[in-house]
Amino acid sequence: MEETKVASYISDVFAIEDEPLKFARENSSRQGLPMISIEAHEGRFLQFLVRACNAKKALEIGTLGGYSGIWIARGLSPGGVLITLEKENQHAQVARGHFIKAGLEDMVEIRTGDAHAQLRAFPIETQFDFVFIDAEKSGYSDYFAWAVEYVRVGG
Repeated sequence: MEETKVASYISDVFAIEDEPLKFARENSSRQGLPMISIEAHEGRFLQFLVRACNAKKALEIGTLGGYSGIWIARGLSPGGVLITLEKENQHAQVARGHFIKAGLEDMVEIRTGDAHAQLRAFPIETQFDFVFIDAEKSGYSDYFAWAVEYVRVGG
């Protein structure tokens, strides 16, 4: 999809991709991952939201190549952690390399397998500050219902 002039302006001014982000986007394609990642301005907005709610513990449902995860992790408070769920092992391996290149390997945990099953395994007392849902569209209502129970007030 072609960016609008406004989106292009926002990306050019506020969402400049550094080398790790460019590499993650370009290498995901080279590794055969589908080109369905978010755009840079959307990543910057995610980073803004993570910072705005002072998130220290974030969950991403749908890792793909790690592009959005890099934006999210960079917005976390010091000592923060991102848990990201990915169904496909190949996608998780590609993303792991991208998180390492971005210097985020110590704050990102990639879990592979069915996200619905993984979410059910979290203890009810688990609280996240931020949840980003970007997985198979048919599961969105279930993911959202889960998130309502597991995101802290103000998250």
